[in-house]
Amino acid sequence: MGIEEFLRQLAPVWRPHPGQLSFLKATESTRILACGRRWGKTAATAADVLFRLVQGAPQRMLLVAPTGGQVMLLFDRVVDMLERFLRSVLHQSEKLKTSRSPFLRLEYEGSMVTARSGHRPASLRGDEADYLVVDEAAYVSERLVEETLMPMLATTAGHVTMLSTPNGYNHFYRWFMRGGRPGIWSKRSPSNENPFVNRTFLEQQRSYLPESTYAVEYEAEFRDAQGQVFPEAHLTRAAMHALPERPIGPFSIGIDWGETHDSTVVTVLTGDSDYAYLWDIYWFTRLPYDQQLQEIGPILRGYPHASVRCDATGVGRGPSDRLRSFAPSITVSEVIFNSKTKSEMVQSLRNKLERDQLGLGDNPRLFEEMRRLMAYVGPTGNLRYEALRGYHDDAVMSLALAIGGLTSGKPRIHYV
Repeated sequence: MGIEEFLRQLAPVWRPHPGQLSFLKATESTRILACGRRWGKTAATAADVLFRLVQGAPQRMLLVAPTGGQVMLLFDRVVDMLERFLRSVLHQSEKLKTSRSPFLRLEYEGSMVTARSGHRPASLRGDEADYLVVDEAAYVSERLVEETLMPMLATTAGHVTMLSTPNGYNHFYRWFMRGGRPGIWSKRSPSNENPFVNRTFLEQQRSYLPESTYAVEYEAEFRDAQGQVFPEAHLTRAAMHALPERPIGPFSIGIDWGETHDSTVVTVLTGDSDYAYLWDIYWFTRLPYDQQLQEIGPILRGYPHASVRCDATGVGRGPSDRLRSFAPSITVSEVIFNSKTKSEMVQSLRNKLERDQLGLGDNPRLFEEMRRLMAYVGPTGNLRYEALRGYHDDAVMSLALAIGGLTSGKPRIHYV
């Protein structure tokens, strides 16, 4: 059954508006929909799942959303639409086979629809799916999408749909920007595409809300996330500065230590306080400090006259102290992180980006961390900087440490 015939049969139960029709007719294996509030993505997604259910061929479909409440809303809409379709169109009255424990599950004509929240990625690993729906995809972690959900399609040649209100320039934005490539469809659908959304209500919201908030929530525009420390425009500009063929000045190295939950990141800058480039960056994840030191020592010996600044907070003091024995020729400065020093370091990094004094090249992993660092106003009015829940700031702080080691003055030293 084609989509046109299906929608004709579904008409007594539900009719799509033109924006929803465009979504339902898209045949690409990957569909990315950025939509405003009250656009009707829940109903459109339920109709899309129902269309696949009535095709006859058994399918395994997985619905995922950031929270249990959000995925339950979508699952219930699928069940309700299917029940009404069976009664009103097919004149069937048998009760659907559904379960809500240990997770939401619907069985119909050999197909299975399961619904899971994305807050525990480990519980989803290892599953397979013919069709995957990620609702509010901009609010689930990139790691969940890339490492857990997408591999479910590897052996099934399955399809995926991601829908969401934008949430900054995160992984959902990058998927959206792939639209137009073979097999990928993307569309931005503002709330006013839905003819049932009251226009007076939208104008009231426009007058009440900050301009950027209205643009995101109702016009589905991608803007910097609220509280984002490093604006996307500054990151884009820094990324456009290609690495020079040879160093433009002394090296400054920052090391942020981590052993179990965090990574150790070693960032190497070349230049001075007027302008610097990210020359190299090294990541060490879940390695004992002894092994890290064995690998970092030779790296530092490759920059014998570099300034090295290390995080010496808590457990970081131990490896910072031992580092000198692995690279005796270098000068190591230790920095204790607290709210004051961290704030000053982040502000210094932000100032470099604002003044276009830092070239970062193509470093997506670093940029992902930088996008996730948020500024929060504390009870006393002071700013504090923290990574979004589930993310880290190891690379950001390593870069900030290296910034602090840059020296001023000219001429710049050129290495042959």
